[in-house]
Amino acid sequence: MKGRKPKPREIQIAEGRHLKNPQRFKDEVPATSTDEPTKPAHLEGMAAEAWDSIEKVMRTAGLWSATYQVTIELYCETYSNYRMAVQIVKKHGQAFAWDEGGKLKTSRNPFSVELHKYKEETLKLLTELGLTPSSRSRIALQKDMDDKDDFLQLLA
Repeated sequence: MKGRKPKPREIQIAEGRHLKNPQRFKDEVPATSTDEPTKPAHLEGMAAEAWDSIEKVMRTAGLWSATYQVTIELYCETYSNYRMAVQIVKKHGQAFAWDEGGKLKTSRNPFSVELHKYKEETLKLLTELGLTPSSRSRIALQKDMDDKDDFLQLLA
């Protein structure tokens, strides 16, 4: 299949597509789970914090559903790995240099490579969830948004 991937129904509704062009909006779609996703016990540290942050954002946007359980979990783990790679690259630098028999050798920090992979994967998962900068401008957040949360304000 070529072209853009279709967006989830909840995101289409949040963007107001059903109002803009009702005859093109599909009524017959598989039902989305009304259950809520549960935070996996294995998420710790930064991954657990990412879960809490994304939960607030997705609840505010009306997208918090068990349908997204695996995608949310992958996002949290990937984001946590990204932050870890950022810290390691900050500490050790983008490249390593050493003296080998009077000759200076350099090598790229392997975590620098991983950092870019994690960043790309994180952006892909945010796109899947409808939370990238381009998609957030089209999603109308609910009025009871938490004004104290910086991450929510960033997405608003």
